[in-house]
Amino acid sequence: MGFDLVRMEKPSDDSAKFIDVRKGAQNFFLIRRDLASARAACKRAKFLFFESYDSDAGLMKSCAEKNCTLVISMSDLLHLPPAEKAKKIARIRQFVFFANHFCAKTKVVTLARNEFELRNGYEIASVGELLGFTQAQMEKMEDEEIRII
Repeated sequence: MGFDLVRMEKPSDDSAKFIDVRKGAQNFFLIRRDLASARAACKRAKFLFFESYDSDAGLMKSCAEKNCTLVISMSDLLHLPPAEKAKKIARIRQFVFFANHFCAKTKVVTLARNEFELRNGYEIASVGELLGFTQAQMEKMEDEEIRII
């Protein structure tokens, strides 16, 4: 479906092998915790995972201008207690609203750490709609392919 940044490859035997794009090209996928480094990273990264989801106009404008895709991770939500999960969802919804306002590209992915955190396209689409994405935006995300160079 093209939703996830973790890609599966079938080796010669019947087992599946996970490929983590975070270990790929240097500027392909970057993770940033603070706003200043996120602003700098969006100028050179193809995908940016900004863990705090702070809604900052400068970051959104910069990502839109540099064609950097902001990544929203489902794995952040899986293991949180209900009260913290509600706060995180509210923060991500505001982040999505700002991204849409400034025409910054966004993508909902699982960022699975293991095979138990992988989700199918329908689950990701449901969470995306909960976070404020329209059906058209979710379909566009599904059509995009991620190519590792």
